[in-house]
Amino acid sequence: MSLQDIEDAYPLTSIQQGMLFHCLEFSESDVYVSYISIDISGSVEPDRLRTAWQSVVNRHGSLRASFQWEGLDEPLAVIRRAVDIPWELCDWSEFSDAEHTERYLQLQRDQRQVSISPSAYSLQRFNLVKLASDNWKLLWSIHHLLADGWSTPIVINEVMQCYDNNGIAPANLNQPFNFSGYVAWLGQCDMAAADSYWSRYLGQARVTPLNLPRPQMGTWTSHQSSCLADKPEQVHQDWFQRVEYSLSVAETNQLKQYCRENGVTLSTVMHGLWAIVLQHYCGTSQVVFCTTSSGRQCKLNGVDTAVGLFLNSLPVTVQTESTDDLQHWFADIQRSIQESIAFDFTPLSSTLDHLTLDEDRSIESIVVMEGHNNDWKVESAEHGIAFSNIEYITHSNFPLAVLVYPGKRLSITLVFDSRRFSEVQVSSLSGQLAYMIDNLATGRAVRVDEMARACRKTQFAKNARRYHGIEMDAGSYTSTGDWLDSVCQSYPDRVALIDAEQKVTYQSLYLKSNQIANMLIAICSPDAQYIGVYCERSAEQIAAFYGIVKAGLAYIPLDPSYPAERTRLICDDSSAALVLCGGSVEQPDYITSVSISDAASYSQSFNHASSVSLSSAVYLMYTSGSTGHARGVVVTHENLIHSTCARRNHYKLAVDRFILLSSCSFDSSVAGIYGTLCSGGTLILPEQGQEKDVEAIAGLIDRHQVTQTLCLPGLYRLLLQSGERHKLVSLRTVIVAGESCPIDLPALHSSVLPSAALFNEYGPTEATVWASVCQLDTINFEQLDSVPIGAPISNTTMFALDDNGHPCLPGVEGQLAIGGPGVTQGYHSDVEKTRQRFVDLGDEMDELGVRAHSGADYARCYLTGDLGYLGFDGLFRFTGRLDRQIKMRGFRIEPSEIEAALVNNGVVSGEVLVTKRKTAANVELMSTEELRAVVAEQLKLINEAVASELVEAVKNGSCITVERE
Repeated sequence: MSLQDIEDAYPLTSIQQGMLFHCLEFSESDVYVSYISIDISGSVEPDRLRTAWQSVVNRHGSLRASFQWEGLDEPLAVIRRAVDIPWELCDWSEFSDAEHTERYLQLQRDQRQVSISPSAYSLQRFNLVKLASDNWKLLWSIHHLLADGWSTPIVINEVMQCYDNNGIAPANLNQPFNFSGYVAWLGQCDMAAADSYWSRYLGQARVTPLNLPRPQMGTWTSHQSSCLADKPEQVHQDWFQRVEYSLSVAETNQLKQYCRENGVTLSTVMHGLWAIVLQHYCGTSQVVFCTTSSGRQCKLNGVDTAVGLFLNSLPVTVQTESTDDLQHWFADIQRSIQESIAFDFTPLSSTLDHLTLDEDRSIESIVVMEGHNNDWKVESAEHGIAFSNIEYITHSNFPLAVLVYPGKRLSITLVFDSRRFSEVQVSSLSGQLAYMIDNLATGRAVRVDEMARACRKTQFAKNARRYHGIEMDAGSYTSTGDWLDSVCQSYPDRVALIDAEQKVTYQSLYLKSNQIANMLIAICSPDAQYIGVYCERSAEQIAAFYGIVKAGLAYIPLDPSYPAERTRLICDDSSAALVLCGGSVEQPDYITSVSISDAASYSQSFNHASSVSLSSAVYLMYTSGSTGHARGVVVTHENLIHSTCARRNHYKLAVDRFILLSSCSFDSSVAGIYGTLCSGGTLILPEQGQEKDVEAIAGLIDRHQVTQTLCLPGLYRLLLQSGERHKLVSLRTVIVAGESCPIDLPALHSSVLPSAALFNEYGPTEATVWASVCQLDTINFEQLDSVPIGAPISNTTMFALDDNGHPCLPGVEGQLAIGGPGVTQGYHSDVEKTRQRFVDLGDEMDELGVRAHSGADYARCYLTGDLGYLGFDGLFRFTGRLDRQIKMRGFRIEPSEIEAALVNNGVVSGEVLVTKRKTAANVELMSTEELRAVVAEQLKLINEAVASELVEAVKNGSCITVERE
């Protein structure tokens, strides 16, 4: 470009600088390029139209700008003396209407794939399409750096006047505005006064992002891949999508009448309603988003008819938790926005400097009130043509933009980044906005809190079924012992248990349990409650559980493979009356111990009246923990009966043979024990240690023709990858639980066992084994990047809570809470922790409509500490922990406690961070010996094998990394 070609040059405005930055940052995107589609009716003269448009470009220097930065101290807008606009004419008159539609959509897609660089010769281009002799379309592609939406009708009106004047600009057109004058005016603005204003306005505000998880990666990578395959040399990754809806004419008139009667603008109302929508998804009463100002308050001559980029983005903060009537609330918002517009010359980056938190000042949404009607039309006074149906396709760097087009039918377009939001999420936001507009226009809500509450309740009502499992009759059993007795009497000759040494029929199990119950009644004091069972996995262990329950007591499973100190702590904490010991273990000397075999001398008949009720404890299960501070969860007969009935109700196929791979000190073992025995199935009990040997497991499955099992996802992967696949064919149902299921496991399962069903269960010990379930072999994982934890099980309520303890709307992440008869009594001898984690959510249940829907009162809920959300497909997702807790081999591990141990032991100095994955390339790790010593010591009360595995994981960076901060 020579100097003779340059008419003018001037610095960029702040909004142009910001746009240029984002254009260069996202050079693979068409950010800030507008695609304006115009219907043209009448007999168009293409050459005249092109000449008319060229005349308008010649009039306005802003339309001849390019933006240069290479080798310059600061970017400049360079105005060329002349720019010949790129113009292409297509004749599609031979095609059908349906073909016109498809071809035009393809034209739009093609244009979005061709770059418009900010430094290009022309930052706009035109495609004129002839559909018929009197039916045309024009696609005007223009970079937003040149002009704003206010400029669009100015340009189109001038084009029509030029068209009527043989394509030449008539003499009566306004004198073109020189944009450099506006740039000079900006340089004279009182920035100190603006800084003071924004400090007052935003000083107490904080940005809270929408609490919506990012969409599954597969929902957008497939489109990206197809684009790359088509035009790898010039592809634009089309991340941005649109959700649109329009009000009826009657609804629009009602809304306009409301605005007139209450003295507020339509723009104010839309900003206020959007603030209420954001409140539901940000979890805060004060929300921050952006709006746009026309930027034409500068009072410069001719600015109202100027063509250029004058608009600016301004932050808006709105307090949504208010009992004010909507009229006064809207008036306050309107006043606040008007005050801000007086300082709309301030760069957005400068205003955001005044926000309270400086960690993340990114604002995710913007409301744009378009200055022209969507039904706007321009007609020729001389040649009988008309421009109409003017539509825009554009996007900014904001992940979510709400574009409001006034007119006879108000329309709203939500433009969103599909990498940040999914279409179903944005459709939900759109639906809530539409609902509130209807409430406002019809006068059904007059206060702010009424509007917010009505919208929230409506959303919950639409999804009430998804928060609650299918209703189920839990039967008439009064205790677990009664249920087992009835099964034993119904199938006396059927094999109940198979261990390494024997097969035990239901009749034999029943008689053995009677002997154990009689022994306990004889030797235990009347106030005894808990009995420990210190026994390896075997038939006598299961008989001991049964006998304890029958005696009206509750059992505590104690695994002999666990460190002795952990067993001692559990016995002390539970105040166990005594411990029943298996024949293969050494009896502990710190508590009264009795051999299970001693029961052989007691009667096989049991005639004692039972004092057990549904609220009586059936077992005390201690959770795992990295310091030994595990808590005993008190599980009642009602809890266990509910959990087992729900299992039978969900897994319609009767349990035939189930192999128990879990330690009985894990609550997952309860699923196998009672799910099998209460169904009359056969429980296969591997020898101690065999549950870690995949070849041994495969051999047992093949030998006993096992049909069902439950195990950790990691163990199941090893089982599938072993060379013993042919021995697994008898499996019909496989359940994985205890830790997050890897995304690739379902595919591996289907490749090895295509005829077996695969389920993922979720639930803490405090909710009696499980709370939700998902069948994985029926899901297409090509569009997902995480495995759902499923829908609530029968008679169970599950939802996410926000930071204020309110239920989250679908798609919103929060702490998972569980309600229903599976929620346990709490923690043994820990009143404070029970109070914190087991809470009454009656009001929230009413808001959800759960009680009305289910007819049951499940107000008492357990707060899991897990993060998750209800997906729009009705399935819950697990997304992490509130407290950084992680799981390894089913054990709960607290990284903070490992960190403290590392520092306290003097292995490292300063701060230590334990994370799930490496987060830096230059992580300095301790020696293997140092790590093993400290971590193993810290985890000794869990399991030595877990401690060793954790140390190895630390060393290879695959699970936990210790970093020096």
